[in-house]
Amino acid sequence: MKHFFTAALLLFALAASAQNKMYVEYEADTLTNTDTLSYDLGFFKGDYAYAIHVAVDSVSGSTNANVFLQRTLSESSADWVTIDTVVVNGVTTNEIMTGTLPVGGHLRVWTNNGSSQVNAVRVYAGLIRRD
Repeated sequence: MKHFFTAALLLFALAASAQNKMYVEYEADTLTNTDTLSYDLGFFKGDYAYAIHVAVDSVSGSTNANVFLQRTLSESSADWVTIDTVVVNGVTTNEIMTGTLPVGGHLRVWTNNGSSQVNAVRVYAGLIRRD
């Protein structure tokens, strides 16, 4: 199942010309108890479509995490606004967020644990310029 989502993101990313797309994969990182993780996707100007696959695997306890796609309109601002959210629970969970960003912005994927457990988190992100 993980490979299906990865392949779908890769095809999504390859659909546009090289200068108009971005694909990034973040290696598995571990959330322990009430830790948070942040994955910076960078600053984008213009109209973009996104597909973000988040794979969460429980190392101990059951998976109970929140994953947020957040944006700020300035490269240096810390005023993050959540534009998409998924809640993951179960032993292994794959979630995908898709949508559009008509005005671009600085993006990040931010995750936190819902209770005391250890989760391994991996993020795959693809963006395609639409204008």
